[in-house]
Amino acid sequence: MPDRLDGLALLCKKYELQELTFLQFIFFAQEDRIMSLIKETYFKDEAAEVAKDNQIAVIVTGGNCDFRQMEQLLNTTGIGYFGMARPFISEPDLVNRYQKEDSERTRCNSCNGCVTKPGRKCIQDQNS
Repeated sequence: MPDRLDGLALLCKKYELQELTFLQFIFFAQEDRIMSLIKETYFKDEAAEVAKDNQIAVIVTGGNCDFRQMEQLLNTTGIGYFGMARPFISEPDLVNRYQKEDSERTRCNSCNGCVTKPGRKCIQDQNS
């Protein structure tokens, strides 16, 4: 993947000159990457690498379920923002929980069950 990252870094430099304000870092994760030990912020290393030498804000999406880890990445890398989707399917009130300083990991376990349910419902809710 280093060649791909070099290309992304060059692309960021090019777009900086055109006043692009952000780059959303989304890869389509392979199932083995999601199901492996990489359970949090799947592309943090790649996003941090691209962000370190660029002025464009980098948004990393995929596996962002742990507030403390996102906060740590925000403070120690050039990653500026985090995209989230499935955690909001599991916990629609998540932002309010975070505002109350409840920074426990989200209920979402990245199982993708919500993607297969009609209406995008968390499968953890089927027993409640």
